[in-house]
Order: sequence, then structure tokens, then C-alpha cells
Amino acid sequence: PAYAAVPICIYAEIASLQEALQAALPQVAAPALLIHSQSDAAVPAAALQQIYDRLGSTHKEMMSLEGFDHSVVRDPKRQVVFERIGEFIRTLGQVD
Repeated sequence: PAYAAVPICIYAEIASLQEALQAALPQVAAPALLIHSQSDAAVPAAALQQIYDRLGSTHKEMMSLEGFDHSVVRDPKRQVVFERIGEFIRTLGQVD
């Protein structure tokens, strides 16, 4: 685990944040690349599709990874993530 102990109050904060996120997602108009690991123990795999579906952006993509932990950019296999981010950024110049 990332932390030796987690304060109990964090759970109320997370619930509040999730509520605010759900309300704000339809208002997001910026291009978005969502990246998630199917093996993430902190965020359910279904969250990727749920967030994607609610995003207001017309230019949005998903990347689902196998065998990564929660922090995909710190994983030893992270190069594939960086390459995908680079590809996504390059497409932004082609968006109408």
C-alpha cells in the first residue's frame, strides 16, 4: 500500500469528490484521454467506461491496461502509457 495508515475521514472526502466529479463531467469540453488499469485495486474497472460515458467532450478516448497497478505512470511498464499520451497529444492538432 502507498500509506501505512489511512485516516477514516478520507472516505467522506472521497464520496464528496465522487459526487462533484459526476456533476462536473458533462461540462468537460476539453479533449480527454482516460487511462486505467484493469488490475487497479483502488478504482473499479467499470469506472473507466462510466466516466467516459458522462464526459461532455466530443474528443475522448480510453486506454485500458492489463497488469498495471493504480499509479500507471510509476509502473515499470509505463513507457506504453507515455507513448499513448504522446499519440493522443499529436491528434489534438487534427481535431476540428
